[in-house]
Amino acid sequence: DSDKEIVTTAGVSPPAYYAIVGGPLQLVPSLDGLYLARLIGGVVAAALVATAVQLAAAARSRFLVVAVAVSWTPMAASLAGVVNPSSLELSAGVLVWVSGLLLVRPHPLPPWLERRLIWYFAAASVLFVLSRQLSPLLLACIVGAVALAAPVARLRELVADRRTWVAAGVVGVASLFAAWWLVANPVKEDATVAATAVSGRHALSTSFGYFGTLYEQMIGIFGWLDARPPAGVVLSWTVAMGVLVVLGAAVGSRRLVLALAAVTAVSVVLPGLLAASQMDEHGIIFQGRYILPLGAGVVLLAGRAVDEAGRDLVDRLSRVVVLVLALTVVAHLAAIWFAARRFAVGVEGPVFFVREGWTPGISLAVPLAVALVAVPGFAWWCWRTSLAGVSSPDPGAGTSAEPAGGHGSEEPEAGAPTGPSGTADDRASAGASPAQVSP
Repeated sequence: DSDKEIVTTAGVSPPAYYAIVGGPLQLVPSLDGLYLARLIGGVVAAALVATAVQLAAAARSRFLVVAVAVSWTPMAASLAGVVNPSSLELSAGVLVWVSGLLLVRPHPLPPWLERRLIWYFAAASVLFVLSRQLSPLLLACIVGAVALAAPVARLRELVADRRTWVAAGVVGVASLFAAWWLVANPVKEDATVAATAVSGRHALSTSFGYFGTLYEQMIGIFGWLDARPPAGVVLSWTVAMGVLVVLGAAVGSRRLVLALAAVTAVSVVLPGLLAASQMDEHGIIFQGRYILPLGAGVVLLAGRAVDEAGRDLVDRLSRVVVLVLALTVVAHLAAIWFAARRFAVGVEGPVFFVREGWTPGISLAVPLAVALVAVPGFAWWCWRTSLAGVSSPDPGAGTSAEPAGGHGSEEPEAGAPTGPSGTADDRASAGASPAQVSP
């Protein structure tokens, strides 16, 4: 036996993800090193998603917590367990969305969160933009959507804050490095066996007709895109997303609904345009996971829109939280079962397979039992975390700047700056509507 150098187009991805997981493979170039690399990648992804949940909970944004759970689809969870840069892109993307939406929130946050939130956003953005080839473009779309969702008064505050410019500089340098990396490491391949003679309008119609498959892939088609879970998985996830999106569109402010519509449109149009541009040389190679970091923003914007509609409404919708989380549990468990079936006995194998076929060194009953505990446990944790601010009178209650009686009930000293967040009354006087200053 001898070592051979194998060229893979995956190697052109920016280096952030491989810098994180590559250490074990250098130190232990074996199957054990591969397992350790997977473990590290999974821990990083879990930490980023958990941070997003905690930030949303600290901001008393209950439906944003639930939206994080819905945005973390079975496909995203599956990619977190393998060596794939989409793992970092998807998990960092969730944190970029959550921290960005909280940055432009129209009413005050707890002081510690207000001070740190811009740095969460910057750190997540750096990881995101250095994860995959499409990440810089997707980050620009996310930043544009967040700006569209922001009250004008809040944007002015952020622009006037020195920390915003420092953070923007850090993210800008990372984005320039990502662009340089992609130019310096172009994909060197000839036309693939999937190439077609289709181009122009026919390529567009073909690529847009493929969106249904891309949507399924965003929720979960596993293996080499050959292991489809039952239709009930896609249906359950679609219902969970649909509930949030319909609620957000129905009760959200105009700016959030506009951002929601824009992200939905771009998430449909952009894959079609990109797929059509490559179809004549490479065929349809675009996958749902490539656009999922942007598409996740649809449910996250919807969750934020419900929260801004007022705490009374959020409290009345508590049963909706339970329904949505329950749907994600059922879908996750079914997806895990049928993905494991694919590896154990094949996609056409028996549905009940635990004692048959291939095993990953231990009985398949062990990881399946872990999933049976971990998936409901994650949903329960999201539910409990989402309750953190329900009984609290106001996000700003208990701080020295705002008594527990309400937002901005104490006027700042004459001429004193309000800081990057100001008070809700400050924003109301600057043109924010009552709906924009409600919790």
